[in-house]
Amino acid sequence: MDKVIIVCPCCGYKLEKGPKFCPECGSPLKDAAVAGEGSTADVPPGPVKVEGPALGLFRGLMTSDGGPQPEPQPQPDFPKGPDDSGLKMIVDYCRKTLATAVGDGHDETVLYLDEKTGQYQIHRYVMNPGEQGERHVGFETSSDAYDAVMKHIKKARLASYDGKRADALCGGEVVVKFLKDDKMIRISTSNVPYKHHSDLDEVGRILGSFIDKEKELH
Repeated sequence: MDKVIIVCPCCGYKLEKGPKFCPECGSPLKDAAVAGEGSTADVPPGPVKVEGPALGLFRGLMTSDGGPQPEPQPQPDFPKGPDDSGLKMIVDYCRKTLATAVGDGHDETVLYLDEKTGQYQIHRYVMNPGEQGERHVGFETSSDAYDAVMKHIKKARLASYDGKRADALCGGEVVVKFLKDDKMIRISTSNVPYKHHSDLDEVGRILGSFIDKEKELH
């Protein structure tokens, strides 16, 4: 029997029919539409693979039948990350997980500029739902990271959606902020068309590509 692929009504994630909740954003799949019946040659069998900083935080919190796991046991705080005080944020990519059974979470990658030294830094902040602390690491990088992000933003025309705010829905949201002409512009999956959601995730992938573990800050 051919597999039946459904599409999450919130984030568009494709997966084989069966789970009760979307493994990408945590939304109920009760009203999910069927992406394809019979031949599934045009739809990847099983979940779509997502890599890099854009990886959904809700994945891994699901049991085999699609239901949420019991609340995890308290965990110790993670070691303190590098000092990010006094740094100027110029790009921020954040994937938020909201109101899951075990709490909220986030996976955030920020490009900073140290205006005193002219040094660029990329910092990563991760807290999975149910965790008691935030993991924080930082790396030296170059202005090439900012140039690459802005090139993508200009090509996708994302800056035109600044100021169009909406409430985050369906258990998760991706937020992108970037400095343009000394103005911080904020856009997110809750206020840009669905066709641009992958463009927001591309910002996270671009920033992640400039992380060099040999240049980690301590």
